[in-house]
Amino acid sequence: MPLNNLNENRHILCGTDELIGKQLGNHKHGTVGKRLNKAPLNFNPRKLLEAMIAEIENNLERAWKLSRRQPPEVVLGKSAQNWRQMRPTKEHDKRKPEREFEHRLADAGKNDEDWIWWNQMPIASGLVGHRADRTRAIDLVCKQRKAGTSYHRFIELKINRNAGAPLAALMEILRYGLVYFVLRKNQRAEWLKDTSLDSLIFKANHIDLCVLAPRSYYKDYQLAWLEKSLTSALNEIFDDLLGDGELEMNLSSYWPGPLETWDMKDKNFFQNLLKNDNDLKSILKDWKPAFPD
Repeated sequence: MPLNNLNENRHILCGTDELIGKQLGNHKHGTVGKRLNKAPLNFNPRKLLEAMIAEIENNLERAWKLSRRQPPEVVLGKSAQNWRQMRPTKEHDKRKPEREFEHRLADAGKNDEDWIWWNQMPIASGLVGHRADRTRAIDLVCKQRKAGTSYHRFIELKINRNAGAPLAALMEILRYGLVYFVLRKNQRAEWLKDTSLDSLIFKANHIDLCVLAPRSYYKDYQLAWLEKSLTSALNEIFDDLLGDGELEMNLSSYWPGPLETWDMKDKNFFQNLLKNDNDLKSILKDWKPAFPD
């Protein structure tokens, strides 16, 4: 049986929705996130993260074991685009509004003196299934230009709640950070030996996992406690498994100054924004915490 049939319903994050659900509820339902203004009684951030890490590792190892039984022409982990540090080269005539927004933001950041910007960075294409995770990519990424540091931001970009409310967005960028960690932690594992992991991004010493959206996107949500507890647990795990100070990762949500009063139903506002380079550049720099203390 071909590998893509064996794995047709699997992807790198298989099983993680259920793990989140056990501690936080169904994070994809907006009403769940609105109720989470404090930690549930059974919430244990370290156990949740460790369980998700183990699940991602299991998905990768399972795929490798299956691949050993396949014809040689079926290859996993060979996408040259995973973790690329450049903008997509293929142009699209018609993009969805959110994709157009991220593309224009990356374009506006070309001359940023502090950060190098790119968008749509694939992270797992072909790692678990021959055709799995092809659309799994980080919306917007930047790397600090400052010499002697390797500081990145992985950004989940939202223009409204149609593609997920604040809790769902936070869980999405968190899991992308966990995929990064799993690949970095297990670079020498046999089940990753045919996977290209030579991108310089795997030497990063600091990564911010960010949700970026208009201020109104976060209305009625109070998730600062969740960001803090998961950030603390992440860094405890990294120190234990990678070594003290080897990697620091922070989880947080922001709104950009120019989007404080955005009426998300006003299409003219959005279209005018895409044409205004100064506003787009400001969006890349003027960030405010979505859930201030």
